[in-house]
Amino acid sequence: MATHGNSYTRLGGLSAALLMLLVGEAGCTTDDAVTAPAVTAAVAAAKPIAQPPTSATFELQNGLGVGSDLSSDGVTGVYQDQVCGVTARVFYSGQTYVDGNMQLANSMAGDKTCTRLPGGTYPRTLTVRYPDTNNTELSTGGINVVAMGSVLMGAPALRSMGVRLAGTGARCSSLDFGRITTASKVLVTRLSPTSWSIASQATNTVACVPAQGATTFIPNFTVAFTVTLN
Repeated sequence: MATHGNSYTRLGGLSAALLMLLVGEAGCTTDDAVTAPAVTAAVAAAKPIAQPPTSATFELQNGLGVGSDLSSDGVTGVYQDQVCGVTARVFYSGQTYVDGNMQLANSMAGDKTCTRLPGGTYPRTLTVRYPDTNNTELSTGGINVVAMGSVLMGAPALRSMGVRLAGTGARCSSLDFGRITTASKVLVTRLSPTSWSIASQATNTVACVPAQGATTFIPNFTVAFTVTLN
C-alpha cells in the first residue's frame, strides 16, 4: 500500500502471478472458495475531507462604541477577509465553528494597496467612541468573539468578546466584554447557517484594559455588528 499526503490512499496492482493463483488455470475447477483481499478500515476511510468555508465579512454598525473607519452608506462599515490588509475568519475546529476573529493589520493579509476597496487605506482602523467622555479614537487592532460559531439558530447565547486597540495614545489597549468577571458579555444570535449578529446587552459594562495602570469600567458601551461567511 502506498500513501500520498494525509488525505489519499492508493492500492498497488496485483501481479500476474498472484492473479493466476487466485483464479486458477483455464479449464480447472475447484470447490475451494477464493476470497478477495480485505479492504482495511484505514483504506476505506482515507477519503478527502471537505473543509467548510471560514473566510468572513464583518459589518459594523457605526455611531456606537466600536464602528468603522469607512462607510458607503453612513450606517455600516464592512471589513472583508483579504481586502485592504484585513483578515476575517470564523474558525472551524472539532466539527463546529468556534471563534469569530478579525484583524486589521495582519502581515499575512492580501491587498494591502486596497485596490479592491475604493477610498480605503492600509491599515484599516476602528472608530472607538467612549460614552463616558464623548471622546473618539481611531485605532488598528481587531475583534475576537469567543465560541461565536457554536451558537445555534433559535437559541441566542451570551459570549465573551475582546476588542484589541493599537492606536497611538489609545485610552485602552483592549476592551473586554465578559472575560473579566464584572464586564458584560455580548449577545450572539445565529441568523442563518452562515451568519451571526453580535450586540451588547441593553444594560452593559465594558472593561477598559490600559497598556499600563489599573483596569477601569465603562457603562453603556454599545456595539452591534454581523459576521457572514463569504
